[in-house]
Amino acid sequence: MPDWSRFAYGYHAVAHADDGYQLVMQPGVSAEDVVGMGERLGISLPDEFRDLYMTLNGFGVTSDNSPEGTYWLCRPLDHLPDFIRIMRKGFSPTHPHIASRFFPFIDFANGDSMGYLTETGGVILPGLACFEHELYKYDDGQDPSEFLSLTSLTIEEFLSVE
Repeated sequence: MPDWSRFAYGYHAVAHADDGYQLVMQPGVSAEDVVGMGERLGISLPDEFRDLYMTLNGFGVTSDNSPEGTYWLCRPLDHLPDFIRIMRKGFSPTHPHIASRFFPFIDFANGDSMGYLTETGGVILPGLACFEHELYKYDDGQDPSEFLSLTSLTIEEFLSVE
């Protein structure tokens, strides 16, 4: 199992080297909590996701100048249903067939997010899918691959910045 705390520290060190944000990490949850959330969301969450959340139930940044509180990069488990609903809402009016299959848990705090994408039958596709709101045109004729790209990255690879 990866050392998720080390990955969170490393990601933070690169992404927030000189901006005054402090790393916030929440202790992990139980395997039953992760399985229960997967059942609630209607998805079987992968081992990597389970391992991450059993170590860290979310991590992000805060600062003395952030009145909103914590900006979660990796959203806490109990935030996921609302976060998924909000992110899907951004493109579900024009692309409901793909929005319903998007399960984001990484929040870039700018309208973009990353997470899992499933096949029509509910099986998670390999890699992480990234929604880029700036590329979305509010046009039902737009090809979803223009604003929702499937990467080959695992969570570990995404957090491995150097």
